Amino acid sequence: MYNSPRSTRLALATASMLLGLVLTWTKSSATPAPLPQAANVVACRVMEAHTSAEMRVVTVAFHQKDKNDGPRLGALLGKHSGASVEFQTADGAWHRAQVFRLKSCFGRGLLVFAAGESQLAERKDFGLKFPAD
Repeated sequence: MYNSPRSTRLALATASMLLGLVLTWTKSSATPAPLPQAANVVACRVMEAHTSAEMRVVTVAFHQKDKNDGPRLGALLGKHSGASVEFQTADGAWHRAQVFRLKSCFGRGLLVFAAGESQLAERKDFGLKFPAD
């Protein structure tokens, strides 16, 4: 097969575009800001996220990111159901929300916050800070 200068340029342009996409994806999936090491902070993962434009709220069903944190998250949810909490997004920013223990799902919680506050997507991780004791 003959490699003309035009096909070589096309191959280089395609490779450059693919490299750009990989670098963009790598930046967007960068490691989130580290969570503070405290007894009242738990790394969590979104199971479901729903936004109500009419009510202007977001609801997020979640559980612990690491299986070993399950009992601690369950205890914190039981103790602080209905409390004001903060959650940390991948950019390191903290946001206000209200948390509830889902009684029908052991170790699962429901996070409720204003729709303009932030966004959490399914299968994404976030940090959850409960009130200090």
